[in-house]
Amino acid sequence: MNSATSRHAGMDCRYPEHREVVVGAGSEPAPACPPWQLGSGIPCRNDGENLNSTLLPPIPSSSQSERGPHDDIANLKPSIPAQTESEPPKNRVMRLWAWLTETNMKKLGFIGTLIAALAGAGWTVYIHNPPLDDSDLLVTAGDDMLNIGRYPEAKDIFKDALKSNPQNEEAAWGLKKAQVWDASNTPVFEAAIKRLYQEDPDDGHVNLFLGQLYAVEPTPENHDKALTYLQQAIKLNPKLAEAYFDLGVLHEQSGNDQKAESNYRQAIAISETTPKYLNNLAYLYFKQKDYPKALAEYGKVSQFPLSALESAKIYWRLGKFEQARDNQRLALQWLGDDKLMANAEQQQPWDFKIGNEGMEQIAGLAEKKSYAYFCLSVSQYLSGQTKEAMATAITMRELKLPRQSTVNAIVRDDLEKLKQDNSALAVPVDAYEKRHLQ
Repeated sequence: MNSATSRHAGMDCRYPEHREVVVGAGSEPAPACPPWQLGSGIPCRNDGENLNSTLLPPIPSSSQSERGPHDDIANLKPSIPAQTESEPPKNRVMRLWAWLTETNMKKLGFIGTLIAALAGAGWTVYIHNPPLDDSDLLVTAGDDMLNIGRYPEAKDIFKDALKSNPQNEEAAWGLKKAQVWDASNTPVFEAAIKRLYQEDPDDGHVNLFLGQLYAVEPTPENHDKALTYLQQAIKLNPKLAEAYFDLGVLHEQSGNDQKAESNYRQAIAISETTPKYLNNLAYLYFKQKDYPKALAEYGKVSQFPLSALESAKIYWRLGKFEQARDNQRLALQWLGDDKLMANAEQQQPWDFKIGNEGMEQIAGLAEKKSYAYFCLSVSQYLSGQTKEAMATAITMRELKLPRQSTVNAIVRDDLEKLKQDNSALAVPVDAYEKRHLQ
């Protein structure tokens, strides 16, 4: 379902701390020595019992030769804690570890102690900071898409997360939220949102959806409900750029441009490349006739045809028809790029305010192309290129749109507003209307 709340609706990985361990350095340096042997004394001096020397053993004495090859190991057995019949294997392992650390670390010497300590530290880090699996990372990415209103992308990402881990409950919940926008009409959309709200009234996205639902028909009662839910959505999720944007739209509709500007800027601060956030802020300046600010904001929008077409209307008012034509041709170039137009944000409809109260919408690629050709034809006519203007108008009519009258109504309103803002253009604009809009 397409929300009509917008003037231009188309428009932790955690790292464990690293600490340096200074191994008890003495006041006097140890003398140079051959490779360490793990003995009970100072390792570099080899003054303790040798545990792992690679040197040849001394020739045994007669008393030593009588000892069996495993006698040394046998002598250790009495010191190992015995296991009772009822003792669980887990307890046995823990007691063996305690015996190793408390009784025999002395024989392992410094290196053994260090190895054991590092192993223990590594296990502790793993327990407290388990690695995130792919599904967790995908859930985060899906939430980011929900935050900026890119619901088709969010749905695909949550599906991938569930493929990675079918037991990921957050991915399942995210997919449920994204699928709400598959609703074919408002009643189905409303029923789906209210079911989500019953499941979790404290979910920021669900409160956002309710705010958007009530904003579709901006009666005084619905306006207040929409404000309440959108403000609650932001309280629950401060990263919800879409909630800030929709608040801006509501404030703009009620004539509070100052609050609208603030909300649009808050949305842009979260997602500075989302076209509709920049586009609505630019249009706010356009309405206020602050053309330099408006052009600056439109200029920040990359590869978004509506922004190029709107900025061309400013150049009409400034009498800069060549710049207007350049922007309109650029818009048509983007509209002809199938790969670019496949992006979800490019497929959203364009909403236009007609007169003081009315709203019209351009939906679909053919309608958007028709509007762009119409605007280019106006620029050509106003700059004296009447033949080119006629050729462009013919190209536009060849699209044979079922809703060509809707596009005509939007263009007619654009031209009426142009005459109000620049009376010097009234005569040529009237002539164009008689020739191409009758």
